[in-house]
Amino acid sequence: MHRRGERMSRSNASRIRSSFAARASLGFSLVELIISMAVMSVLAVGISSAVLVSVRSIETSSSPSACIRSAADVSNQMVRELNEALAVSERSARAVTFSVPDRDNDGVSEEIRYWWSGTPGDGLMRRYNAEPETALLTNVFAFALSYDLVPVPVPAMGSDKLVAGHHSAKDLSSFRINTLDWASQSFRVSLPAGASSWKITRAVFYCRQVGGASGQLTLQFRSAQSDGRPGNTLYAENTVPESEFKTSHAWYSIAVPYSGNLSPNGSYCLLLKGNWTDVCELRYHSKNAVEEGYVFMTTSLGGLIWTVRSKQALLFEVYGTCSGGDSDRNTEMRLGTVRWELQAGRDASNRLYAGAQLANLPE
Repeated sequence: MHRRGERMSRSNASRIRSSFAARASLGFSLVELIISMAVMSVLAVGISSAVLVSVRSIETSSSPSACIRSAADVSNQMVRELNEALAVSERSARAVTFSVPDRDNDGVSEEIRYWWSGTPGDGLMRRYNAEPETALLTNVFAFALSYDLVPVPVPAMGSDKLVAGHHSAKDLSSFRINTLDWASQSFRVSLPAGASSWKITRAVFYCRQVGGASGQLTLQFRSAQSDGRPGNTLYAENTVPESEFKTSHAWYSIAVPYSGNLSPNGSYCLLLKGNWTDVCELRYHSKNAVEEGYVFMTTSLGGLIWTVRSKQALLFEVYGTCSGGDSDRNTEMRLGTVRWELQAGRDASNRLYAGAQLANLPE
């Protein structure tokens, strides 16, 4: 009996194990399945929400924020360039053309033009010197320019006055100008007390013609660096034929075509260069020539390297008119601010309003 009971116990245990194994082969229980589905639902909702947020956050080129940002980038560029404008040759409702100081060290100022055709959807165009026009902004639906004039004190019409110069009747030497040998004289102006600005009208040199009369002399009026070398800003230049000089030394006046207002505290220089062998011969004071703020320099490498002529000075004169102080007081209207409105895209709420102040107050 004892053995038979033992055999029955083993048989029951075997049946129980078989039952559990059968249940395990059938998969999850209902409770387990419900819990799994709930967890998967929560994860699916979270993932779909994240994807939706990501999709909505991606800007297209025509979205309002993208249009506003693109228009702002273009406006910021216009502000930077117009701030430096030396002269404005075109100002209309849809186009502005202006010059800025020399950027590539070729001695010539750069010309920039912005314009829009007026046709909705066309681009806002920019031209730099003679380079091809490029579209800074596409799909433009509004671009309108306006110009604010401001009164600027100027002297009454009349004769100009000597504002800088150096003279000497002794210790004179000569320097010949040609394609590689140039001369530069930096200077500071002396104006009436309280003068707020001045305008250069002409420069005068003591010179003569040499080597025939086929060459040309170019005079550049530029800014001056702290050591007296010619600066990067070219204000104006004028070219005269060698044939106009006399064959003996004499004072010769060259007009300087620059109408902008200049600081009474600035440093300036006159640079003389030629396009031929020995276009003229300049006279200079060769010793003990000391003028505060004056530096005479020459180069034999076309401006690549300048040599200071210590205690020497070119024989020259600079004439101009001044404003403020004891000068005659008149005013004239100058361009002080350029304003514009710019809209990229069809949505009028994208329209941006901006403006630039013109530091040089061009005419």
